[in-house]
Amino acid sequence: QILKDNAIGITKGNAEFIYSDKWLQIYWPPGEFAIIQLFTQNKIKQFYKESILVLQQLMNDKKYNHLIEETVWFNYKLLRKPMVKGNVKFSMHYNILDFYQNAFKGKNIKIKSGQYFVEIDRSKDQLLDWKDWAKKVLWYGYRKGNYISPAKELKKEIINEA
Repeated sequence: QILKDNAIGITKGNAEFIYSDKWLQIYWPPGEFAIIQLFTQNKIKQFYKESILVLQQLMNDKKYNHLIEETVWFNYKLLRKPMVKGNVKFSMHYNILDFYQNAFKGKNIKIKSGQYFVEIDRSKDQLLDWKDWAKKVLWYGYRKGNYISPAKELKKEIINEA
């Protein structure tokens, strides 16, 4: 609703960015402001659940449903969240991380099914309160896309399922 209201406001001559007295007293890009709202109102998981359904409906082919669901939840796990620390190890049924890393380099590889072990590295993340998270992850990270933690593929040495 934030994005829709903002778009309507822009057509009426309102500011493109959203001012928030509570969140650093700055004008926020609408997407970043929406992320703040989703997290602080404890709606971020629901947003991801709804995203899965929308993407599955757009794809309109049930054979991709599991891949879409796993990819979306992987993205959720990668998000740098406030007051969350500690590396996470888990397994996936597809080579999503490898596919993403290669796509980022301009290389085209195929999605493969199998058993893939991944570790999300949060060791360098500070334990941030809400306002520091908004400032350091969202505001400073806006131009760099600094919203996700680094991840690496592991050999078959998984310790815990997330």
